Amino acid sequence: MDLAGKNVVYLGGFGGIGQKTCSELLERQLQALAIFDLTLNEEILTTWQSKFPNTKIFYLKVDITQRSDIEAAYKEAVERLGHLDLVVNGMGLMDDRHIDLTIQINLMGVINSCLIALEYMDKSKGGKGGMIVNISSVAGIQPTPLMSVYSAAKHGVTTFTRCLAHPPYFDIMGVAFVTICPGFTETPLLNDLADKITFKFETPMALRKAKRQPPQVCAENFVKVIEKAQNGTAWLLDVGEIKEIEFPVMWIPQLALAVFDLTLNEKILTQWQLKYPNTKIFYQKVDITEKSQIEEAYKVAKERLGHFDLVINGMGFLDDRRIVLTLQINLLGVINSCLIALEHMDKSKGGRGGMIVNISSVAGIEPTPIMSVYSASKHGVTAFTRCLAGPFFASSGVSFVTVCPGMTATTLIDNMQDRTIYKFDIPAELDANKMKRQSVQVCAENIIKVVQQAKNGSAWLLDVGELKEIEFPVMWIPPMES
Repeated sequence: MDLAGKNVVYLGGFGGIGQKTCSELLERQLQALAIFDLTLNEEILTTWQSKFPNTKIFYLKVDITQRSDIEAAYKEAVERLGHLDLVVNGMGLMDDRHIDLTIQINLMGVINSCLIALEYMDKSKGGKGGMIVNISSVAGIQPTPLMSVYSAAKHGVTTFTRCLAHPPYFDIMGVAFVTICPGFTETPLLNDLADKITFKFETPMALRKAKRQPPQVCAENFVKVIEKAQNGTAWLLDVGEIKEIEFPVMWIPQLALAVFDLTLNEKILTQWQLKYPNTKIFYQKVDITEKSQIEEAYKVAKERLGHFDLVINGMGFLDDRRIVLTLQINLLGVINSCLIALEHMDKSKGGRGGMIVNISSVAGIEPTPIMSVYSASKHGVTAFTRCLAGPFFASSGVSFVTVCPGMTATTLIDNMQDRTIYKFDIPAELDANKMKRQSVQVCAENIIKVVQQAKNGSAWLLDVGELKEIEFPVMWIPPMES
């Protein structure tokens, strides 16, 4: 982050590392610096205001254990600054004799501060994005038995920060999360350390002889990290050195993919199973025109998986010469699949909720004369999906999303002119052979993006590699009796 002209909030700015870091930040020509702390250090504040007259610097009293204090401080800061670019959560307590306070200050306070700051920074809520930096500790990456409670709190900070850095969150909110883990630093936090440990055994030699870094050195490295850190990174700042931390993957959730289709492609299935050994992947034969087969497939999948999180209805057929089959596969099959899936996913029936994505088509949002039956079936899919996304079904906890791909290079559109109802000469503007097509890969990538960001009831156009949310006009409002 280029710090020049930025609005910064620093929680704990009058602390040992905080004072030195704020001084370093101010050297970067900030627009503003708001200090949230329990007690005002008037001497330091006046010194900064005199030395940096072009930066708006002010103090707001915050007891980090009181959520109402945090909320009020952020509200006033935003009123005075307009927006926030950078937040540093630097308040800390290290004293295992005070268990509740250690958790409240070091962990609960950071969690509350982050979530409240996001209300103002989140791009999806009108914010400008930015960065939130949480100060953890070496005790937040390595269990530290002498300070077991403090270590537990700081591990919580490290984990919480890494969780909020989840890429889909960043894509939506535009706020990067970064973890800082200082080593032993000469601050009041370490005073009388032997009296603040978890158990009163003899203080080990390692604690008495552990190397310490000056807070100025820690602060200089801290600001260097802010200037270069990417979302999700964590940094060790110890004995004057900077090192990006690489966390080993300790667990991979057991994902599962159940493929319902009429015919097994054994080669593809085997490739997926070999490439993704940590994902349970299996095939279930389904003729989508047979409701009993759909019911059986969902039953087997439920028995093998326990629950479903996401269902994608993607079976399709394009041949207007076969009217019944077109409607059975494209519309009736989707309707049956949705209603049967709901029996297992509906929260009001003991399910866990989730999302159902129905693949419609551009022919499902715009009448397509050369494929009238297909277009009718896909308009039905679009309408049905939007209906199930309505408030009547909110108790199910299942989101419904419509995806409308444009012309995509699949076998579905091969020789399309031979599968129309009427054999007229096709006008140039309706000639499928002259229409731009997107690759299957590009379409697939955009479907995944939609799944990751779509809200209930939304519909998406995926055409020539572009992704666009569709806005439907209101065509009718029922007249009501007075």
